[in-house]
Amino acid sequence: MFVVDFWFVEIILGLLIVAYLFFITEPYHLINKAEISMVAGTLTFFFIGIYSHFFSYRVGELENFIDESLGSVLELVLFLWISMIFIEFLVERQVFDVLRDWIFSKRLTYRQIYWFIGLFGFFLSAVINNLTTALILAAVILSVDKKNKNFMVASAVSAVVSSNAGGAWSAFGDVTSLMAWNAGKASFFDFFYLFPACFIGWLFTALLMLPNIPKGYPEKVEGHVPAKIQKGGYVGIFIGLLSLILAVAGQALFDLPTVWGMLTGLAFFLLYGELNKKSGIFDKNQGYIYRFVRNIDFQTLFFFIGILTAVDGLSFLKQLDPIGRLYDHINSSIVNSFVGLISALIDNVPVLQVILTVSPDMGKAQWLLLVLTTGIGGSLLILGSAAGIAIMGKMHGVYTFTSHLKKTWAIAAGYVLSIGIWLFQVSIWPSMLD
Repeated sequence: MFVVDFWFVEIILGLLIVAYLFFITEPYHLINKAEISMVAGTLTFFFIGIYSHFFSYRVGELENFIDESLGSVLELVLFLWISMIFIEFLVERQVFDVLRDWIFSKRLTYRQIYWFIGLFGFFLSAVINNLTTALILAAVILSVDKKNKNFMVASAVSAVVSSNAGGAWSAFGDVTSLMAWNAGKASFFDFFYLFPACFIGWLFTALLMLPNIPKGYPEKVEGHVPAKIQKGGYVGIFIGLLSLILAVAGQALFDLPTVWGMLTGLAFFLLYGELNKKSGIFDKNQGYIYRFVRNIDFQTLFFFIGILTAVDGLSFLKQLDPIGRLYDHINSSIVNSFVGLISALIDNVPVLQVILTVSPDMGKAQWLLLVLTTGIGGSLLILGSAAGIAIMGKMHGVYTFTSHLKKTWAIAAGYVLSIGIWLFQVSIWPSMLD
């Protein structure tokens, strides 16, 4: 049995701790966490390679391990990258602007808008990622009222909670759900069983914050020109949905990787672009696809690559084994609920990656509980959720770490209720995941 020297483990852990400190202090030094993540992830395996060479640690195993690690990491990142291409296309074709403008055409009250924001975020994030959903909802909130702080903060918190909760019950609504799906811990349709826990948890939180929402109507925005879906928008919607259908069907029926359906959809999108490159929809000079690719949030993708690689490095050094033993001695429901709390302090992606890497022996119900807790647990603190960070950036000075923290009690109540609903659901219907 290979045993790694303690001093070397300290070096690797020290590197990752420094990286994490850079993550949480990003607003002060302005170095994006993506770059720090990539440095930490790549150096982790570089140091492991040096150590393995000079101290004969697991000689001959490292190359195969890295191949497997890169394969799983890049499959996830490629899925997200293709999804982002479709989303950027729909953004440019003003598809989401039309959805936003629909609210204003209905002349809704503050409270009606508040409920619409939560419901819209909950269901939209199940189809597109919760980060994009959060950005759309932030635009809606700012369009309604830039002066009423109580409305803005409560709506922002509801948007974060609903986006994260909505992403949890869909296999591709959140990165953590996608990771669990790709790892084969649950089927595509198994995630739908999380719907009651996710929805009621968000609803309870939203009800607790309702007194902060004023009654009456916001001031009507004068001179606003409603958006219209531009040429190619409906085709983009169709091809995007087709890609998701192919991803689900290919995995369920033919055991193809989920990313294969997305690649097939991207191929149709490229063909559509080639056939329409003279129509003005695509940029024929720079290459039609680059017009949308350059707007993609590559920093998020690089952050995931670095983090997931670093976690795999700890796995190679067998430093994650104690977590697996934790599941052997403590009830899985308790551990998974606690893991969700950790995801409020640390991004839920590395948290879930650690558990997936350890792969404790537990059934689908517990894996789905883990997806639920890591998905909605990040809502407890603004830094634990990409959705929270995104809205904080859009609503600078209004929606802050402190203003979110004042609502954490309501979010925590919804978190506990969601867990309780799921455990109750499993207890009365134990055969639903057979």
